[in-house]
Amino acid sequence: MDRWRAENRFPAFIDYAAVEGWRNFGGIRIEEDFAINETGSRLLGKPIPKTVDAVEALATANPDLTANTQSRIDKIDG
Repeated sequence: MDRWRAENRFPAFIDYAAVEGWRNFGGIRIEEDFAINETGSRLLGKPIPKTVDAVEALATANPDLTANTQSRIDKIDG
């Protein structure tokens, strides 16, 4: 984030001043899809890990996920 800000990358998409206020917040965004109707709801697809331990266990069990994620970051970063 600091490097992108210094290089003035993506200013149309990132409000760096606003992001700065969240720097110490931490956390991740979790997205799952649910079907909701008048009688309740149902998760569509497999549940995703939501705790630090569960995420780390998944990454440890699947080292290719970590490499794939880094590859995607590298592509975005240019």
